[in-house]
Order: sequence, then structure tokens, then C-alpha cells
Amino acid sequence: MKLSARSRYASRILLELAREKSATPVSAATLSQHTGVSVQFVEQILKPLKQSGLTKSVRGAAGGHRLAKPAEEITLGEVVRLMEEGILLTVCCGDKANECPRRDGCLTRRAWMQVSKSLEQELDSISIASLLQGDLVCPEGQDKIDAQKLKLAKAAPIKKEIKPHPGKNPRVITRKARVTRSR
Repeated sequence: MKLSARSRYASRILLELAREKSATPVSAATLSQHTGVSVQFVEQILKPLKQSGLTKSVRGAAGGHRLAKPAEEITLGEVVRLMEEGILLTVCCGDKANECPRRDGCLTRRAWMQVSKSLEQELDSISIASLLQGDLVCPEGQDKIDAQKLKLAKAAPIKKEIKPHPGKNPRVITRKARVTRSR
């Protein structure tokens, strides 16, 4: 299962709102600046968050958005269910299971359902507040490994030799490696 940008960005937006301790409304423009999500996309994401009761909006010059309930009560499971319309690895795990012609004899359906349920339970155990507090630990120091890979990739120059035209000296161009980060 690959989460959509909507789920990832909704989590970022909720984290930014949770950081505002005084419950002062935060504008969509400020949320955009702090999350790196365009103002238009922030507004699109805020709509279902508000409709589901996770956020509130305040109108006026000092208006904006804030959490509608404590960060401890908002889980990633709730966010993903809202943005992805469920936490399912396959269609056969959800409401459309009966549409699958192989449903009765499928040997893998149980596995997909078990994994979907485990994923849902794990996401439900992670609150916005726990993310803010940094309570989660990457398995076996994975965060350190990723940081080391990133550091090595940034430091390692890439040399590229350009073949000269006849009668000219060869040049070597050195540039830093392009580093891409997963979201």
C-alpha cells in the first residue's frame, strides 16, 4: 500500500496545528509555509479534516484553522482512513470483496486481510501527540543508516569525463550527487 500525498500532507498539517499550543488559529498560508504544501492543496485537505471533526476553522482577520480535539485523540489510522477511504491492501478486503470472482477459492485473501488489519491497528496506535513528542523509534537504528547514506551521497562527487574535440585537452567536470529523499 502506498499512501497518497493527501494522507502524508494531512498528517503534516495536523502536526503543525498541534504545535500551536495556544489554540490560536493558523492560516492556510502559514500552514503552507510550514509544511511545504501549496495553499490550494492545504485548503483541499482541510475540507475533509473539518468535515470529519478533526479541525475547526475560525473566520475573520485573525481566523484560521485549529484542532477540534486533542492531539492525543487523533491517530494516523483515522487520518489515513479519511484520506484513503479505508486502510486496505487489496479491494477484496473491503466492501467490494463480493465483486471478486475468485473470493471463495482465493488462498491469499486471508493473508491480505490479516496484514490490512495489522496495518490498521498499528496506525491506530500512533497519535499526532506521539509524533510531536518523538516517541516512535525506527527499527534497528534505521534512521541512523538513512542519515549516513544521505551524508555519503551528498559528499561523494561524481566525475564525468568529456571527450574533447580533436586537438583539445580533455576536461573533467565534478559535481555533487543528486540526492532524493523519500517522503
